[in-house]
Amino acid sequence: MKILILGGTKFFGREFALLARRKGHDVTVFSRRAPAPDLPRAIKQIRGLRQNLSFAAGQKWDFVLDNICYLPEDMKEALRIFDGNIRHYAFVSSGDVHLAVNGAKSPFSETAAHNLSERRGKMDAYGKGKFEAEKILIASSLPYTIVRFPIVIGEGDPKYRLFSYLLRIWDGAPVILPDGGKYKRRFIYVKDAAEALYKVMTNRQKTARKIFHFGDKAVSLKSFIRICFKLSGARENIISIPSVWIKARGYEVATANPYFNPFDYVLGLNNAKRILAWRHSPMKKWLKKTIGCYRLHLAALTIPESYKNRKKEIELIKQYKRLS
Repeated sequence: MKILILGGTKFFGREFALLARRKGHDVTVFSRRAPAPDLPRAIKQIRGLRQNLSFAAGQKWDFVLDNICYLPEDMKEALRIFDGNIRHYAFVSSGDVHLAVNGAKSPFSETAAHNLSERRGKMDAYGKGKFEAEKILIASSLPYTIVRFPIVIGEGDPKYRLFSYLLRIWDGAPVILPDGGKYKRRFIYVKDAAEALYKVMTNRQKTARKIFHFGDKAVSLKSFIRICFKLSGARENIISIPSVWIKARGYEVATANPYFNPFDYVLGLNNAKRILAWRHSPMKKWLKKTIGCYRLHLAALTIPESYKNRKKEIELIKQYKRLS
């Protein structure tokens, strides 16, 4: 197949590019970061901004993977360029579209967001942009599939969210779990995300004009962090603090806990299991590999912004213990 990836120089876009090339496909990557030196020469690279897809006009593509559409304007440009020129268009959206409407409840079904008409008065800009882009795509004649991932974890994560937790585990001070870490969510390993996209591409007759969620088993934040302690070989050191108490002291909860949500946030996997027989890799296996990778490259990694206020966080822990 002739494949075009919009945003394929890092993380799961890169993993999909490598996988597709290994399988013998003709792969082109379009990114503002191109050319990426760690992609093989067999993968063509084009440098450019998402807002300008004119290079692709008039070309025929078997599969276009759009990782970097965030706004309805981006989707309108994709429709203009690709309509009539491609066999399959896969849009990587987000589970956050469910936060753009009232009434969507976890576990979120694939169609829940678009079956509910009432918008939230205050919407997250990211979720709103993805939601509006989905609406435009669904109303089009383009042969599409919408893919929504939960939090993607693995080697090369540019957001360093897991790394932020690991640094807390390794420094020996308590790890805060707001509200006891009781709320559940899904994760997905970066290579599983690439495999999911490959399944969508190679089963286009089954996946056309459908929405798919992919992910690992749903776990509470507490269960997830306990696994990380165990795989790190560290003594478990967790403290539960109410999220409202943390906020009342002027500390942003998400700063210390990038995986925290004050509610269950689980994507339903009905379509993935029923249509594509989706199976994920064992969580402990891929977490162990990822943690090992962070340890190996520790000296070369950038300290995440979410860890830089660790001293203040430790003072909050001391304060909470004095008051408890």
